[in-house]
Amino acid sequence: MKHLSLAIIFVAALHNANSVHLGSRIVGGEESAPGAYPWQVFVEGVANGQAISGCGGTIISDRHVLTAAQCFDGAQIARMYFGSFNITASDEPNRVLMETSDFTIHPDFNSVYDNDIAVITLPRALELNEFIAVANLPSGADIESDFIGTEGLLAGWGSPDGTNSLSPTLRFTRNTVIEKVDCEAHYGVDWMGPGKLCIETQDLNGPCYGDAGSGLIRESDKTIIGTFSFLDTRGCLDGFAVGFIRVGQLVDWINGIVGAKNIK
Repeated sequence: MKHLSLAIIFVAALHNANSVHLGSRIVGGEESAPGAYPWQVFVEGVANGQAISGCGGTIISDRHVLTAAQCFDGAQIARMYFGSFNITASDEPNRVLMETSDFTIHPDFNSVYDNDIAVITLPRALELNEFIAVANLPSGADIESDFIGTEGLLAGWGSPDGTNSLSPTLRFTRNTVIEKVDCEAHYGVDWMGPGKLCIETQDLNGPCYGDAGSGLIRESDKTIIGTFSFLDTRGCLDGFAVGFIRVGQLVDWINGIVGAKNIK
């Protein structure tokens, strides 16, 4: 099966809380507490002054956010909400809003979503605190690990009911990384290259539209295992495995950008 577009799902109702549809089935798990996942960022792709996509992202340094390449199809600017819980609220005390045109898409991102990853460089350093914090990139043995059997935490504002409406508040779910062969049988061997991994969603908790780019986090040490990239064309309510980009496979490329674009 092919993937469904996950990023180009920006909802006009995003800034109108009354229009956000919350179904009885919570695709994204549970509502978080404010500040529970301070590395999580809401990312909008903006073109001609209008938001054209809604995605997730992960803070990887005080100057950088990791997200999905697909989030910037046609975008000129990245707009980011840091320290946010309710993205429809206009008076969040811990929110920091930034915009930049400095984002780098992996040069080998392609039509089968290989290397679906991008790094956003911020215009100024974030002030890190209990609501805005950094997640760790894989290092050592984790760079080559396939993380089979590892439970990861995923947070985001993606659709809670399988529609094109985002959740106004941050939600989270925990899912386990499964054997790649289980995904190859579903998506095809050609689709599941070495830079991808999958998680189970049999309990109908998992990422959905608007969660592209959100990080799968190993909570014990706040390490980002993968970034959400694709799901089955039948949607996110049927319990099919969903796919991520393996961050460890691309950590050298990521570190090259982070090192080159730090404040001098």
